[in-house]
Amino acid sequence: MSLDLQLLELYPSFKTFQAGSAGIATKILLPSSCKRLQVGSHSGALWISHTGEDGQMMSAIDRGFIPQNNLLTINIGTGKERLQNLYVAGQAGSEVVVIILEETI
Repeated sequence: MSLDLQLLELYPSFKTFQAGSAGIATKILLPSSCKRLQVGSHSGALWISHTGEDGQMMSAIDRGFIPQNNLLTINIGTGKERLQNLYVAGQAGSEVVVIILEETI
């Protein structure tokens, strides 16, 4: 169920996938060269978090939301602070998730 983007070499890159059932997290493994990403959905609102487990219900704490028809931009840190994984879930159903990855800011 996870989405492994670690070997991605083309930027900007656009990825689309179907999230699991409402509230079920999909783990996204990010490429080390990605410095900024945008996440959103035209089909419904999303939950997003830096913690969780792939295929499990997303925790009600340590999460943010992305309204339908919006993209959330995330600048990714470097070094020990670097975000390695991201968890996304549809709030009300199996939403179509769009991720835009960029190499530089």
